[in-house]
Amino acid sequence: MASRRLQGEHCDPAHCPIEVALEVIGGMWKVIVVRELLTGTKRYSELHRGLKHATHKMLAQQLRQLEHDGVIDRKVYPQVPPKVEYSLTPLGRELGPLLDSMSGWGARVMDGRAGKASRPRPEPPLPARPALSARATRTGFVAGRR
Repeated sequence: MASRRLQGEHCDPAHCPIEVALEVIGGMWKVIVVRELLTGTKRYSELHRGLKHATHKMLAQQLRQLEHDGVIDRKVYPQVPPKVEYSLTPLGRELGPLLDSMSGWGARVMDGRAGKASRPRPEPPLPARPALSARATRTGFVAGRR
């Protein structure tokens, strides 16, 4: 599942670990899935409830990609109706400190945005009036002005 970023001539994936990390966890819902699984094993329906705006198709796709990359483990129980549980692999659990750091960083950004919203904004400068033409100055008539 190579992204367009990794297909360029100037970025050898072997020398771009951040690019590889983004490839693994950079999907629309992947980080949120990992966050949900950090609390323990979950069934598909539990994950879907935690991701309120994710469609079933998108969640299934993201879960397959995370499983393919070795971040999550999928266990299917042979019963009717089928029971499927998802959990983090050791590689997936290593993302816990990264998500903690992202959470702290996000909180600081939110605080900064809240601080900006509470401060009064400066008034924008008034637009400059167009210069009067020579004719308008002679006649004393300017369209739209009295």
